[in-house]
Amino acid sequence: MARRFNTAGICRPEKHYMLAPEARLGELRQLIDDEAYFVIHAPRQSGKTTSAQLLAEALTAEGTYAAVLASCKPGAVAGSDVERGVGAVVGSVDQECRNQLPAELRPESPDALRDLAAEIRLKEYLLRWCDSCPRPVVLFLDEIDALVDDTLLSVLDQLHAGYPSRPAHFPHALGHRVCPRVGSRCSPWRNGRSS
Repeated sequence: MARRFNTAGICRPEKHYMLAPEARLGELRQLIDDEAYFVIHAPRQSGKTTSAQLLAEALTAEGTYAAVLASCKPGAVAGSDVERGVGAVVGSVDQECRNQLPAELRPESPDALRDLAAEIRLKEYLLRWCDSCPRPVVLFLDEIDALVDDTLLSVLDQLHAGYPSRPAHFPHALGHRVCPRVGSRCSPWRNGRSS
C-alpha cells in the first residue's frame, strides 16, 4: 500500500507521510526515565497523539515499562457529573490497557471498584494496577482538557493525591496531552513536575 498524508488520527510510519518523531521524543524519554509528570503542549495537528502512541508502544516493546495512551475524551460528555466523567476516564484507560498491553501487564477489571466514590476511583484503579504490574507504569492521558468543571478537578486531584506514592504504587511517569488555545505561544514540551 502506498503511503499517504493523514490528518485524521494517529499516523503510522508504514502508512503515512510524517516527520520522524524521534527528534521530539528524546527529551520526553528523559522525563519518563526521571519519573516526571509532564504536559505535552503543542498546536493542533502537530503530532502530539502520534508521538505519545509511538513512544508508549516502544517503551512497552523494549521491556522496560508498561506504557499506555488513553483518551479522556469519553468523559467530556459528562460535564460536571463526576460519577459519569471519572467512570468514563477509568473505562477508557482500562479499555486501552486491554488493547495495547499483553495480559501480564494489564490491570484488573475496574468492576470491583464500582462501589467506590468517583472522587477516589481513578486513584484506586491506578494504585491497584501499579501494585500488580511487574513493570513501572507510564500513562499518557490524551485530551485531558476535554474534561470540564468538577470532573476535571476530580481527575487532576486524584492524580495529584497519588503522586507521592509513585513510582512503586502509582504511575512511574504520567503525560497529559493538551491542545493550546489558538494564538498560544508555548514550547511543545513543558516540564511541569508536581510538588
